[in-house]
Amino acid sequence: MSSKLKTLRSNLDSLRKRRSSVRLTTAYSGFLAAAIWVVFGCFLLDWALAMNGAQRVILMLISAYALVYSFRRYAAPLLQSRESLFQTALLVEKTKGIDSDLIAALQFEEPGAEDWGSAELQDAVKDNVAEMSKGLDVFEGYSADDLGKRVAAFLVSGLLVGFLAVTYPGYTSAFLDRLLLGAELYPTNTTIEKIAIGGPERMDDINVRTGKIVDSGDNPRGPFGKPLQFRIECKQKQGELPEKITVEFDGALEPDLTLNDEDKDGKKDGVYLGELTRLTDGLDFRVRAGDGVTHWFEIELIALPKVDVELAATDPDYARTRNADADTFNNCTLLGGKGRNCETGNLQIEVKEGSRVDVALRSDKDLKEAKMEIRDKTYAFVRRSEEDGKIWDLTVTDTPLAVVQKRLNYRIYVEDTDGLHPEPTIEGIVQIESDKPPRVRASMVSRYVLPTAKPMIDIKVVDDYGFSKAKILVEVSRQKEEAEQEDPVVITLSEEQKASTSFKDRLVCDLTPYELEKGDVVRLFVEVTDDRGDLQGESSKSEALSMQVTDLPGFLKSINELDERSVRQIDAIIEKELGIQGESK
Repeated sequence: MSSKLKTLRSNLDSLRKRRSSVRLTTAYSGFLAAAIWVVFGCFLLDWALAMNGAQRVILMLISAYALVYSFRRYAAPLLQSRESLFQTALLVEKTKGIDSDLIAALQFEEPGAEDWGSAELQDAVKDNVAEMSKGLDVFEGYSADDLGKRVAAFLVSGLLVGFLAVTYPGYTSAFLDRLLLGAELYPTNTTIEKIAIGGPERMDDINVRTGKIVDSGDNPRGPFGKPLQFRIECKQKQGELPEKITVEFDGALEPDLTLNDEDKDGKKDGVYLGELTRLTDGLDFRVRAGDGVTHWFEIELIALPKVDVELAATDPDYARTRNADADTFNNCTLLGGKGRNCETGNLQIEVKEGSRVDVALRSDKDLKEAKMEIRDKTYAFVRRSEEDGKIWDLTVTDTPLAVVQKRLNYRIYVEDTDGLHPEPTIEGIVQIESDKPPRVRASMVSRYVLPTAKPMIDIKVVDDYGFSKAKILVEVSRQKEEAEQEDPVVITLSEEQKASTSFKDRLVCDLTPYELEKGDVVRLFVEVTDDRGDLQGESSKSEALSMQVTDLPGFLKSINELDERSVRQIDAIIEKELGIQGESK
């Protein structure tokens, strides 16, 4: 069906599309201008405050909120607006001051309009509007002032910020990297080029942006209690290099460290040196040089090795066989099952003479070497196995600990793979447990003997573990001359006597071989030697048993005197007993 209002409809549709394009351009121009200034504001805050990663995340969240607000404020209302053909016609009517004929004519061409009333009237209205639309300029009076303002704001903002970005590319690239949470630093007049941290033997180069060791990517480390040196190189774009720069420490008792420039021929070369006297804990640090400053970086503490030492004593054979039921204790994990005496962490141990002492140690760090010093000689420890790489044993067999014969002082030196030693130095003592020599008692009846007598000697012997041999020592003073040693009389001990810790016996000493004469004096000593295995035993002698050599008449006289003395002693005892009883009555 042909339309009388085709021209009008075409003009109104063109106006509607133009208004839609203007609204779209206005909306996005305003939003983009606001976005440019939000991003530029982020740059200014990040540059001025030198924000860390967490702060930048918060700043980006605030910026995202600002962008959402800007979109809802400047773009959303315009983008949500939609105009129909009738709304555009109504706008033209208001602009031109036309009555509602435009709307009525357009409605009369809608399907079903024939049923709304007089067809003649509808045709008249449509003809009138069609005639009027030939000279009607629907674009007249239309204004797009907001579009111009917002596009101008967008262009000015974009050109200004773009000019700054191109003029200062270092700032631009650093800001973009930092938006992605990178570690890029903004350009400064003083540039920190290199950082090296370490000790006299080794300095590790540190990445200025990340704070990691260049070769390994690990944090720099420093040994406990050792000095830590800093070597920093700087460059200056304009002016002179600063005389001093500062290493700042965070959360530590150490004061900030001032580094001085190395002057060469009276000129600054930009190399700064300084030393932290003693590192006692992990640190966070940053370098400040002129207007340049790094991020906060971490220095890890290399802890000293912690070493546990175990000493296990194994008794000598003679002590083990005769004291099988003796109380033992072994609380060790490294030397479990070895010896009767072992306690972890006990650096002082008491052992029996002739004992063997096994030594093992365990460190919480990998060790480079371990050794023990005894009597100015050094003996090396050996790693137990690859699986037990932190356990070391003293496997040398020719040490004084193989057979302990006297008190020993020792020192253990340990060095880990970081070149550190435990503090304080590991020192201890191996004491000798007392093994008393035998206790010997001897007695006999008569002090007078004949030259060919065979006197009976009663002995009682006590020792801690057992006996190896015994003999009677004979001294003869002939006619009041100086005493002479005679051949001893060997005492044969049974196996039962040797294995016991005490026994009694009666011995016969034949004096015939010594060719004694009346007037000679004989002194007898019973000497017993204890059993100490492969070691030389200790010997003890009884008190001297002194005898006067006489003839038969003299011997009988001595017997009579002995009898008389015995009778007097018996009488004295009886009288004392009777006296006591009398008093009791």
